[in-house]
Amino acid sequence: MKPVLQAALLCTLGTALGQAASWSGALVDARCYTSTLNNVNPRDNSFVSTDKTAAIRGCPPNQKTRAFVLVQRDGWAFNLDAAGNKRAKGLILTAGKQPLYSVEVIGERNGETLAVTTISIVK
Repeated sequence: MKPVLQAALLCTLGTALGQAASWSGALVDARCYTSTLNNVNPRDNSFVSTDKTAAIRGCPPNQKTRAFVLVQRDGWAFNLDAAGNKRAKGLILTAGKQPLYSVEVIGERNGETLAVTTISIVK
């Protein structure tokens, strides 16, 4: 019976490890980015196309940033989990001030949040 349990455990661990994926894009200040995208006239009933590129360029993270968003080239944006925010903060402090932080994130996606395992600058 032990070999069966060991095999099942290995399959379970292999499946869990196999779910990690990678995402790349711009790392931005979550508060600024959300505020910029939501800054529209509520009385305007017409469809308004928000300029995500301007929002990305206008919201680079800095030393005071506590929450981060990864915005992919296709426009999809993902919040980082608590551990990811800590890792991103360390990355920002190490990399120094830059106009744009292009990063790669490895982890798992939970809805609109990324559970970050690693984060690194892409050159």
